Amino acid sequence: MGIQSESALSQAYKLIENGNPEQAKVLLEDALTANLDSDDLVFAIHCCSFWTETFSSLPQLSPFEQGESLVNQWKRFSSLLKQEKHPLENTIYAFKKSVYSRALEQYKLAHEVVGATGSNTQEAEKDEILDTPVVETESETIEDKKDKE
Repeated sequence: MGIQSESALSQAYKLIENGNPEQAKVLLEDALTANLDSDDLVFAIHCCSFWTETFSSLPQLSPFEQGESLVNQWKRFSSLLKQEKHPLENTIYAFKKSVYSRALEQYKLAHEVVGATGSNTQEAEKDEILDTPVVETESETIEDKKDKE
């Protein structure tokens, strides 16, 4: 691989890690014109294509849904990687770091929003269960009956 390709990959990894697969794809496609036989660039471009749509759809979702979407897409992406003959570990690492960092940020944001509004469904259900009166029933066990005799 040429110096230009290595430099492009290095720059692309930084963009990917910062959640910019679309910009990374443009950079990699430019580098590919100078090095058409680079499997590493082609693989990285394919990965960028996969993640560009996911990242662009995130702003339309709530923070929690964004986290869920990213984790679910990672599972799908991992399945696709198994079909690759020569996956590039550095590319996979850059995406993994990006996806899980972003998902964690969104989960934290969702938690903060829930904490600020006090509207946590699980807590509400828990309170409802705790507020339910306990009905005592009279039931005797066989041993209780024997004791009375």
